[in-house]
Amino acid sequence: MFDRKKYMREWSKKYYQENKEQIKELQKKYRQENKEEKRAYDKKYYQENKELKKENARKHYQEHKEYYKRYFDMRYRELGFNPLNEPFEGAHGHHINKIDVIYMPKELHRSVYHNVFTGQGMDAINKKALAYLKSVGNYDTISTDYHTDAQIRILEYLLG
Repeated sequence: MFDRKKYMREWSKKYYQENKEQIKELQKKYRQENKEEKRAYDKKYYQENKELKKENARKHYQEHKEYYKRYFDMRYRELGFNPLNEPFEGAHGHHINKIDVIYMPKELHRSVYHNVFTGQGMDAINKKALAYLKSVGNYDTISTDYHTDAQIRILEYLLG
């Protein structure tokens, strides 16, 4: 007996493999021409399915806990911890590089989006962090254990 469903599935796979580039170009063009409709649809879908999406996320996390643990452990192993000042009430620790931490007010820390791993926004937030540290003036000496002589000179210069 002829299985139409199976035949169409095989035909679709074959067609996609033969026309992959054209299909991708058409999809890209469609997305460019229909951005607003897609954004509105996605927003509506999210509002209607918010609880379902949260539940699926929780379920996925529970089923893949080991992956998340490994991933976050890997990320945080890369970061050292050499605080340049003392923590205080309402402080956030900000890594000015992968080793040194400056405690600064939460509002100041959140004022610039930044990512120590990609470097995005780090120049702007580091200027603010060092200016804050210099204005407060209660920072410890810079540890020579983690830095090259050039890095130490730069940090000492910036801190005044």
